[in-house]
Amino acid sequence: MANAWEEDTVVRGEAQEPAQTAQWRPCLILVSGPNLGEVFPLLGDDLTIGRAPPADVQIIDEGMSRRHARVTRQGDAMVLEDLGSRNGTFCNGVKITRHELREGDKVQLGARTIFRFVRQELMDEDYQRELFQSALRDVQTKVFNRRYFLDRLESEFAYAARHKVPLSLVILDLDQFAALNLEHGQAVGDYVLGAWAEHIGEWIRAEDVLARVGPDELGLICRGIDATGARIFAERLRRKTCETPFERGGVLLPVTASAGTSSLQSLPTASPALLFEAAQRALERAKAEGRNRVIAAGDP
Repeated sequence: MANAWEEDTVVRGEAQEPAQTAQWRPCLILVSGPNLGEVFPLLGDDLTIGRAPPADVQIIDEGMSRRHARVTRQGDAMVLEDLGSRNGTFCNGVKITRHELREGDKVQLGARTIFRFVRQELMDEDYQRELFQSALRDVQTKVFNRRYFLDRLESEFAYAARHKVPLSLVILDLDQFAALNLEHGQAVGDYVLGAWAEHIGEWIRAEDVLARVGPDELGLICRGIDATGARIFAERLRRKTCETPFERGGVLLPVTASAGTSSLQSLPTASPALLFEAAQRALERAKAEGRNRVIAAGDP
């Protein structure tokens, strides 16, 4: 059974054919893969999809080409074209070179990225975005949830392994958080956790993925950072946590954090699950050895 802090993914039902009198906009909705549920409105005359710039929609998927496919407005029609991708573009399970999109068509690009083509009412599009955010975010801290973190980790891992670029994880945990809840009450504990997550979000890079991965744990996916960099990064976050005042009802609350790190290039054998487990084990060591410290996977 999922923990209370874990969010269930929201998936909408089948799209309906639009009425002719409403304001509609063609959209692609991600129904499988990273950022499940995200809406990509087709605003201009064309939209390119791929793994990297200059694609308009960039999805990290091992099987996707840098510029994989394009959707083009041709009169009232929206036409999907493959751009010479390595693994092909599929619509409703059939490999295509060019295809005029119909309401509800499923477009697969790469290993596990699937879009659904719909024409959404503008108001409904806003509602879809709200559902997308609620499906990916932890309600209490407003950062990404564990489900999104693990899904994104698979994509980032595949990209880093393929291109031989650094990838590291940092998992941070509030020290003696249960004791703080007992002494000051749950409301104070909720405040500390939310404020801490907000601060961490301000201290990291835009490309880092921050999520709540446990009741009092935050996880970071750090693209382009090696084992040494991850330790330095985690140490900076630990130190800034200690130096930041947390105050509630006139009471200054002592808050410290422990951290565990792991790196793709430092593990003898690696997978997304092993990378995550290595960072968690390092965190457990940090707490067992006195808390308020950073331990890297593989430390003697």
